Amino acid sequence: MSNNNAGRSSSELRVVGQFHLVHHVLHVLRIVNMSKVLGMLAIMSVFGGMGGGAALADWAYKSVANDGYLYEVTDVKVEEARIGKKIGYVTKYSDREGSYSGNFSNAYAVGTGYYAIIGMGRKQAISVKVDEETYLMAEYRYSNKTQDWTYYVPYLIGATGVAAIALYRTHRNRRRLHR
Repeated sequence: MSNNNAGRSSSELRVVGQFHLVHHVLHVLRIVNMSKVLGMLAIMSVFGGMGGGAALADWAYKSVANDGYLYEVTDVKVEEARIGKKIGYVTKYSDREGSYSGNFSNAYAVGTGYYAIIGMGRKQAISVKVDEETYLMAEYRYSNKTQDWTYYVPYLIGATGVAAIALYRTHRNRRRLHR
């Protein structure tokens, strides 16, 4: 039996799991009466809105984030002659997996500088100054800016539950008026 989740990140697995949950809820809608389903949707809306954001950091490697771009820090040293202007520095450090924005690192202390590499764009690589003489290349992996939508999935599920309850109550009240 093959594993369809092999190679997926924790954020992808969380989103897939939430969509499976919605699928099962829709299946239940066909089986039980609406009042029981709405109770379940109310509970889901409360707990769905409490879900944490998608984990955008991948602790499989040393990483730094700079203005929405995530980089994997390599062991490749960058010659000082290729170091461009300072483009930022670590403002938040944590070794705990989670969602972080801004200039974050899971490997370097607050204050560690990021520098452009002459001849390379930010979507290729930047350098990280790890000590007085050493700059390491950090290769571009992805942009957090394009993946932030996953943060909102639990809230969308919660809002859907609240909307379903409101629609049901409106429909029920209209039926009572016409009896």
